[in-house]
Amino acid sequence: MRPIVIAAGGTGGHFFPAEALAAELVRRGRRIALMTDARSGGLSSAVFEGRERFVLSGAGIAGRGALRAATAVAALAAGTGQARAIRARLE
Repeated sequence: MRPIVIAAGGTGGHFFPAEALAAELVRRGRRIALMTDARSGGLSSAVFEGRERFVLSGAGIAGRGALRAATAVAALAAGTGQARAIRARLE
């Protein structure tokens, strides 16, 4: 069975709703995988313990100068490529 991939940024405002969704999907017997960014390193969850978890490149853009924004866009593009490759492997 292909997993349902849950994508959530690494902050609590994104991670905790993803955790609630994952818990319900697991309760229903579904296979799940998490795609997140490096900021989620300090967040742990029993729901995601032992499940597929992929950390992608990423960065925020808001409030940055032009050079930092360009670097962030490059990181987001890299993360998009990583996500596509992972998704292809999961199928």
